[in-house]
Amino acid sequence: MKKLSKSKGPVTVVISMQGFSVHDRVGGPMYDPDADAGFIDAISAFPDKLKVVKVDAHILDEKFIDAVMDAFLENVAQAG
Repeated sequence: MKKLSKSKGPVTVVISMQGFSVHDRVGGPMYDPDADAGFIDAISAFPDKLKVVKVDAHILDEKFIDAVMDAFLENVAQAG
């Protein structure tokens, strides 16, 4: 969070709501929805420092990748 808060340009954190890694899926060996929720709550606690976008998709899903690209392009445009 310290590095994110020091940014001089727009910052967007895109969060996958269905897992953060290939092993972090329902039934996967690292599936831990409580740990995921803790991370999401912690990063969402700083709305004045960064924009948080929650995507109802797994991190490897095309829907999530599209959201990351949209956020990137929006930040580039805002930074001018």
